[in-house]
Amino acid sequence: MKHIFLDIDGTIVDHSLHCIHPNTLKTIEALAKDHDIWFCTGRVYNSAQLDLGLKFNNYICSLGAMIYQDAKMIYHRPYKYEEMRELLDEINTLGLDVTFECADNAYCHKSFIERMKQRPHQAFETNSEYWKDRSEYKGEYIYKMMVEAKHKEEFIEFIELFKDRYEFCRSTNKALYLTEVSPKNVSKGSAIKKLADMGIIDITNTICVGDSPNDVSMFEVCAYSIAMGQGYDYVKEKATYVTDDISDDGFYKAFKAIKMVD
Repeated sequence: MKHIFLDIDGTIVDHSLHCIHPNTLKTIEALAKDHDIWFCTGRVYNSAQLDLGLKFNNYICSLGAMIYQDAKMIYHRPYKYEEMRELLDEINTLGLDVTFECADNAYCHKSFIERMKQRPHQAFETNSEYWKDRSEYKGEYIYKMMVEAKHKEEFIEFIELFKDRYEFCRSTNKALYLTEVSPKNVSKGSAIKKLADMGIIDITNTICVGDSPNDVSMFEVCAYSIAMGQGYDYVKEKATYVTDDISDDGFYKAFKAIKMVD
């Protein structure tokens, strides 16, 4: 049995179709008959499990900050108070916009919600109920932040100040000064290693599939890695195998090539 870790956006969700590629879902269901399937995503559990209609129960969420097995949280790494304090002090000083991502909801300013509605952003389109106004935040654990600047100078200053103390994953749309910020050493790869440390998986029997820079940490710890054809060159360079684009049935073709599906 293999433990298979699947990125969601750009790997199984085809944004040109605004849904999971039909043949991809069939491939996942076929793999699940004999293998252990995990979804490894920047999304939170509700976003991945409910809104996308995935009938599976194992998830690594918020870029590694939460792990769910059989629909129950078995590990989490929220921000500590002192981490939140130093980040928010600088965010306020620089006049940046911040969104708090919690286990069930994200809390942001109304202006951010309006901007997101005007962008071709699939995660927002499929999870509009997940986004709440910051005034509704009641002190839940925060697992990830999204920080956005109006100007490049403030954005770069913020990242330079904290780059050695936190994990940054900048938006792939370089026209936006937007980044996800996670606690240090929290990543998709660190969560997979945590599962191995807990005795839940055998790291030597792991396969992962991804397309974006935040998937590289998976590639570094899994025994075999697959990059989607439309992914970034940097990501494809790190992969064991590069398949076709998601829109060209790349997910199915990858597992057919390694003789795991017919």
